Amino acid sequence: MDNNNDIIYPGFSLKLYEFIINYKYKNIFLNNILDINHLNRYLNKILIKKRMELSQFIKNGNMERIFYFYQENEILIRDINSSDYDVLTNCITSGFSIDSLKKIISLFSYTNFNYEIPNSLINESVPLVIYTLLINRRDVCTFLISKGADINYRFLDKDNSFNNVIQFLIHQKNFSYENFDYIIEILKNKFKKIEKLNIPQYILKLLIKEKKNKTFLLLVKEFLHYNDFQDEWYTFALKNDNYKIIENLFVIDKRSSEQKVKYILKELKKAGGDDKNTYILSTTIKNHEFLKYFNRYIDHDQWIFNV
Repeated sequence: MDNNNDIIYPGFSLKLYEFIINYKYKNIFLNNILDINHLNRYLNKILIKKRMELSQFIKNGNMERIFYFYQENEILIRDINSSDYDVLTNCITSGFSIDSLKKIISLFSYTNFNYEIPNSLINESVPLVIYTLLINRRDVCTFLISKGADINYRFLDKDNSFNNVIQFLIHQKNFSYENFDYIIEILKNKFKKIEKLNIPQYILKLLIKEKKNKTFLLLVKEFLHYNDFQDEWYTFALKNDNYKIIENLFVIDKRSSEQKVKYILKELKKAGGDDKNTYILSTTIKNHEFLKYFNRYIDHDQWIFNV
């Protein structure tokens, strides 16, 4: 059973594949004289070869060759996808347009889009619709959702209440603000595909520490739908020299301006802030209400806290 037989006898492996598939479980005589495990290994060998062939056509974006491949190998098409290989995922990865993906979906008879991609792509299994976000294909994400893909698939908490996709994506390398914005503004707020997003407190602190303020402000709005403002954000920002976010926190915090300024200065003092830190704070924050009370509680000659 050498694959070189395909060179001498074109189509030999396909004919043999068809023969084995048709008789493997039906012909008692065949089962008695041949090792089923050996037959399965040979079938897999043929499939691996065909997947490599198809992958090359996909990589080249050659729709004509893909159609020809389908016609030529129709007997094994139902087995072409596996836990290690998926035609649609490969096409998405290779940058196929939405129109081309529609043709692939029709050709390979896809009806279910709630499944996990082969983990060989990113070393872990994730739903196809989430994978499109990891490779910045928001257009494909929207398209798959229109075809029935569920952005909540595998990402609802144990009570089926909150979607945990943000918690997963925040740790993915190079995941962008634009994708978070898409999840919140488009999938949740516009299309209503997500009811509630889970934004853990540690994620917000991580964003403050890494000075990803734009993303913090996007996610904190979701957090505050179901949680109170956290005073420790001020403390964490001061400890990590993220003075710019303090002005944003000052606006979000619903307490009086005087209460907020007094709290910030007390936390700055606790954190060991000196005249340099206080000066940076005073020149970074431009909010009129902040400066009004800041000047009341600071002796600018010696940068003494009067709180």
